Amino acid sequence: MVEELDTPQKISDYLIENDFEYEVHAIYAPDPYTLWKTKRGDCNDFSTFGVFIAHWHGYETYLIKILYNGTFEKHWIAIYKEDDGFSFTDCQYYFNNYGYFFDTFRKIVEFDCKYFPDKKLKKYIVKDYENNIVEEGYK
Repeated sequence: MVEELDTPQKISDYLIENDFEYEVHAIYAPDPYTLWKTKRGDCNDFSTFGVFIAHWHGYETYLIKILYNGTFEKHWIAIYKEDDGFSFTDCQYYFNNYGYFFDTFRKIVEFDCKYFPDKKLKKYIVKDYENNIVEEGYK
């Protein structure tokens, strides 16, 4: 299965076509294999799955953790270096700025936050595949 999922778009399509469901995992984050077996996960789980598979295929990958004002809630998205920019997945859904790709992590965060108008961005943290912080941004 991993061999066939050789692009971020295919990873996203696989999650959608195979009915992976959103389920909050506040206490733990399953590894990619467990998510694949159970087909249930939250934004962190889906992002980790996408980054793991894309990295295996040689993609430069990142995870972004988004924090909001007035809540302890966090949101995670997976980032993929493609062509001349970045694409991302939010849970099962793939975004590439209508084929033009994003040129900064901040633009990705701002684009993604538009889907949550009731939440106000406080901070975001970008980590590379080895979990090193490569960028932090504030509202």
